[in-house]
Amino acid sequence: MVKEIFDSALLEVLDKEDSVSFAELKAGRCRFPLGGINEPPVRFCGSPTVIGAIYCKDCMRIAYRRVERR
Repeated sequence: MVKEIFDSALLEVLDKEDSVSFAELKAGRCRFPLGGINEPPVRFCGSPTVIGAIYCKDCMRIAYRRVERR
């Protein structure tokens, strides 16, 4: 179940049409990099962040997911 939540959250973020460039990032906007793992980030999420965080709630679900116990 965790994998399905992660996959759907990741797809939502990667499909964002309102992403921003580094130059367009402003305070209070999500800095989650969009693109491939081996590529430098060209676009960023840009959604409003959670207070006190650098990511929005959707990107936080991707960046800070729990490790499953075996």
